[in-house]
Amino acid sequence: AWFFAGDGAVFDIDFNGVDHVLAKGDDINIMVFCNQVFSNTGGQLSKNSFIGQVTKNCYNGVETPDKQLGQMMIAAYGKNVYVAQISVGYNRMQAINAIREAENFKGPSIILAYCPCINHIIKGGLTFVERQQKLAVESGIWPIFRWNGAAERGKRMTIDFQRKASVDDFIQQENRFMSLQARNADRFAMLKKRLEDNVEEINDRLSKL
Repeated sequence: AWFFAGDGAVFDIDFNGVDHVLAKGDDINIMVFCNQVFSNTGGQLSKNSFIGQVTKNCYNGVETPDKQLGQMMIAAYGKNVYVAQISVGYNRMQAINAIREAENFKGPSIILAYCPCINHIIKGGLTFVERQQKLAVESGIWPIFRWNGAAERGKRMTIDFQRKASVDDFIQQENRFMSLQARNADRFAMLKKRLEDNVEEINDRLSKL
């Protein structure tokens, strides 16, 4: 069985319920559509919001790191769970492989899918969604991977991307970040540096799993 939800529900409102389902060990699959805001209620801050982005209730930019739910579930449940992060605009085959592996895994699985939306205020409009899906991965802000707990120890993690772009390449194309620069350049620079440092930490931890 598949369950579908947004990051507002899974990371925030019903996190305890999702954690309970994964802990039970039932053979179910959860697909999470991640766009870093509560879209249904107007674009408020969520625990998946990136540092530096402007949201409806965070006019001066998000200060805290986004919750690394995938890494959290790996740390919590190890060999008893399947976890993947995907970005269709970067690699469709990786996304298809993750879905197939999740279905074949005898136990709970969760897939986190990067999903740009209108609240990102992408330069050029939603026509450029795939470009942003690609840049999110190549900048390291949304690393894609597959963790298969059923695999041999030492072979459970597959990292499916290479970093070829900077965080700046990514945020320059989205006014959810750049609108802050026009209002408060110093704060923008501070949060951008904080985001860059956080991306390095995220990818460093991922490489050690």
